[in-house]
Amino acid sequence: MKIIIRFVCACTALLVLQSAAAEQPQGNDLSSLSHSNHHYNRDIRRAPFWDIASQSAVRKSKSKLKITNSGVCLTANTKVVQGVNTTWWMIFNEPSNCSNPNPFGNGQKCGIADLDNPLTRGTLMWAGPLIVGPNEKANLNFCLGVGELSHAVFPRGTQEGIVFPKKAEYQLFVRTHGPGVFDDAQILGEQINSINGGCETDDQSGFPCETLQILYHPAPNRGD
Repeated sequence: MKIIIRFVCACTALLVLQSAAAEQPQGNDLSSLSHSNHHYNRDIRRAPFWDIASQSAVRKSKSKLKITNSGVCLTANTKVVQGVNTTWWMIFNEPSNCSNPNPFGNGQKCGIADLDNPLTRGTLMWAGPLIVGPNEKANLNFCLGVGELSHAVFPRGTQEGIVFPKKAEYQLFVRTHGPGVFDDAQILGEQINSINGGCETDDQSGFPCETLQILYHPAPNRGD
């Protein structure tokens, strides 16, 4: 009987993860974006992840952001703690209006406080879940189309998503939610879909979640 229960729990957890992956935004015709050979229509940006605690680049981490007029595709590799993590986009369509960049990073102009300035036309939203095993290796592959919003958008910024793909500044942060609760589909769903799922809050106990890393892809200093 215990074996059957474990099997059912494992299947339920798998369905939760598959559902989250299915809900991940893929953009309008972004398959052409991922495989486009029209180099004149693309803006390629590369950058490492930054560790929040040490304020230094994560060793051997890397990312590539491919941008066209239709949207963006991000591929990246880094190392984070084992367990359940979530990833979150911060997009600033008018980065020239930002005034609160983090003191460390990759030449970015914007920070989370700039979401409160409507002139930056910023958006904060869920990008996708990230389940990390004992080797702590994390591989990311996300696409997002112009004007597309994920299912978890916060009341910060103007909530427009991508408006000006090649003009925008893109940031992505990784947040830990502790060990995966794979025997409870509801809790696991909260862990992979919300910013505080499974975390300690004022009214409940949980794992002391925190933002671990951030990725910056600022816009080039040119008039696009």
